[in-house]
Amino acid sequence: MHVASAPGQGTTFSLYFPAASAPVASAEPPPSSELPRGDELVLVAEDRPELRAMAVRLLTRLGYQVQAFADGPTLLAALGGLGQTPRLLFTDVVMPGLNGKQLAEQVLVRFPGLPVLFTSGYLDDVVGEHGVLDPGFDFLPKPYSLPVLATRVRAALDRVK
Repeated sequence: MHVASAPGQGTTFSLYFPAASAPVASAEPPPSSELPRGDELVLVAEDRPELRAMAVRLLTRLGYQVQAFADGPTLLAALGGLGQTPRLLFTDVVMPGLNGKQLAEQVLVRFPGLPVLFTSGYLDDVVGEHGVLDPGFDFLPKPYSLPVLATRVRAALDRVK
């Protein structure tokens, strides 16, 4: 590493890495065509816009129809006008106003037996410790990758068929 700095000119950092002697294995996930896919309607509840957009992008890439909502009350208000029956609720656990568990309980009144996949940036035992989720709920920790999301969503959907 080399650092050069001059007043009024700025600073330059130069990093030198050795050349690889062998080809580097790709860290890319398998193409989405090799991942479990579907076309069911998935409801997404996520209060953070960038995470909501990512979930929509990944689920759509896997072929799912997605309707996303910024919070539980907005999702609940939209239930009557969905046009089709949702097949999965994918919800953040910790959201302001109405948490994921409370949202799921209200959605399940309207759609009994609907699978729910919870997600959170908190560790699963921390979420359980604070009483938000009971043991046995489907839980996907954040951050998640496309292959993991694909597998977990498909598994949740296939359990009810």
